[in-house]
Amino acid sequence: MSMIPLFSPDMPTTDDLIPYLREIDCDHWYSNFGPKLNKFETLLAAHFQVSKNCISTSSSATTGLMMALKALALNFELGGRKRFRCLLPAWTFVASAQAVLEAGGLPLFCDVSGGSGALTPEIVEKYLSCSEAIVPDVVMAVAPFGAAVEVAEWDAFSLRTGIPVVIDAAASFFSVVPGIAPVIVSLHATKVFGVGEGGVIISQNASLIEKIHQISKFGFSKTRVATIRGGNYKLSEYHAAVGLAQFERLSRLKARYLRVKDIYLNELLNIDNISLLGDPGRLISSTLNVLVNNGTAKNAVQKLRMQGIGASIWWEDTLHRNPVFMEGGVVGELPVSDDMYDRVFGLPFHSKLTIDEIRCVLQAIRNI
Repeated sequence: MSMIPLFSPDMPTTDDLIPYLREIDCDHWYSNFGPKLNKFETLLAAHFQVSKNCISTSSSATTGLMMALKALALNFELGGRKRFRCLLPAWTFVASAQAVLEAGGLPLFCDVSGGSGALTPEIVEKYLSCSEAIVPDVVMAVAPFGAAVEVAEWDAFSLRTGIPVVIDAAASFFSVVPGIAPVIVSLHATKVFGVGEGGVIISQNASLIEKIHQISKFGFSKTRVATIRGGNYKLSEYHAAVGLAQFERLSRLKARYLRVKDIYLNELLNIDNISLLGDPGRLISSTLNVLVNNGTAKNAVQKLRMQGIGASIWWEDTLHRNPVFMEGGVVGELPVSDDMYDRVFGLPFHSKLTIDEIRCVLQAIRNI
């Protein structure tokens, strides 16, 4: 039995890339902020409707998160503590927590909203009002699977509490309205706008972006002498070339994903044994995640695979129970996060899916 795949990247072809690769050959410039990256960042700034000094690219979204945390941590007052505390949702992809550790912090896990699966300012402020609350140095919000990013709400939260916020919006290329809090978007091949590997950090705080940029190039600023800790987290000219080719096909790319999503949503609302996660009608994403109403996601995925449907659980690592991340602790009970880990799974979703393949997926769901 052939399997309908969970995902298939929608990337530029060799023919799309050849003109850019020839230009790289002529330029003899392959990394270190060359002309291709400069042009790519200009297009990214226009897409997110910010000035070019309000974005910085990175080698991955994970390193982007790490750099944003490191840049903010330069101003933390830890009172003798060696590591900062970052409050983040217990239900998220492992990269969120790994970025905290790599930045020198400790993850402190908090529950999420039952409707969206996201951490909200209201949830954090309710926790902070408790007398035993451990006040974090920073909050990491996560936009699950391309959800809309409420940056203005988190900026207001920071004004009220004095706690800075970093937003992991890995899959939200089409859903970001920038503000002060740095938003990190992934450019991985599994995302709706992929360059193979990469990330972009967006913030209206240009001085923070400048600091992140400095961290990405070994801590160098105006000279080749490091003034802060940094590393090599740059995006190459080759990845930028893929990004330039993607921008040329952006409208077609967007339309293909919307076509598949609309076909799915017209039918999924009529299937009783699953529920939609959040408000997918607002999203342009490269995944489609649902909640099984009876049983567990693992059982549902197993039954679908037996029918030739390549379903899977995208966020399978239960972070608050993983010893790698448990040193920082958890905030209270986590019933919603536990429920999300138990019930959420991804259906086959990519721009190349045919109507017949989608019908097969829908029928298989009805059979589980």
